[in-house]
Amino acid sequence: MLEELASARFVGRCGPAYHRLWPDHPELGWALLPEVWGRGYATEAGAACLPPIYEEYGFERVVSIVHPENRRSISVQDRLGFSPWREVLWEETGITLQVRSLTRDGWSRRA
Repeated sequence: MLEELASARFVGRCGPAYHRLWPDHPELGWALLPEVWGRGYATEAGAACLPPIYEEYGFERVVSIVHPENRRSISVQDRLGFSPWREVLWEETGITLQVRSLTRDGWSRRA
């Protein structure tokens, strides 16, 4: 759950989970209310989620899955250090999603 500090209101969510289209690695995902987009909340929350994913849970790779036209999420992924890795077909829609990746080694070099 993401809460805006100034107002204490709920503004979205961020955290790791297993995506049904990519069950091999945990996915770091986020969803925020449109009125708070562009304030850096997704980047801040995503950055806060990475240390436990690697240090506490011991994962070697985390992915973030994105629609290829979602420029805002791709920008967040870029700021967090994710890079293009694979693609996965979302069969119900016929859309090929980008699977972006950040390894423990890549993250530790940035931290």
